[in-house]
Amino acid sequence: MGALKLNLNGKEFSSELSKLTRADIYGDSKTRVLGPDDEVLSKAGVSENGRDYLTRGDFKYALAIGDEFTLKPTQVVNALDGKPVEQIPSSFAVAPKFELASADEVAQLEVDVVYRLEGVQVEAGSRFIGTFNYRAGYEKKDAVIIGKSEGAFLLVGTLKKASFVGMDVDSQLIAAEETAEEVSGDGDFGSLYT
Repeated sequence: MGALKLNLNGKEFSSELSKLTRADIYGDSKTRVLGPDDEVLSKAGVSENGRDYLTRGDFKYALAIGDEFTLKPTQVVNALDGKPVEQIPSSFAVAPKFELASADEVAQLEVDVVYRLEGVQVEAGSRFIGTFNYRAGYEKKDAVIIGKSEGAFLLVGTLKKASFVGMDVDSQLIAAEETAEEVSGDGDFGSLYT
């Protein structure tokens, strides 16, 4: 991919992306499954007829036609009116726009991917919110750009509403005041059976 062009609150920036993964932060290990001749085997799904194999990445494009499967391109249509849905272009093709954001808005992002924005100089502590699509697709991905002393970072994911609403306890037990009838000690349970 080429350089990404960004619009941060009206200022134009250009940056190369470098993806940060869990392996970059924590390290990782990989398990390799080897076949009889020490060849690396890959995981695949096999249809019931035993002839069709779907490997990683094929499942989202697979289409069942009767007893057969196909990887033919399909057209996405709007469920309400049946009209074809246009793809949202990649952020590399159309520069995404980001606006200043509050800490509360940034906290609502459920992060899927983190990128370091090489060459983007923003003030440490600054926050911007917008959308970002690495590839063209049918759904927009929410994104946040955070400025830190180490550089700028692009966080991509989905905005979620927080389920936590506060520390107030509404279900308090309040003792009722005793009345003269309740103090007597002997209760009349006969009214429960009528």
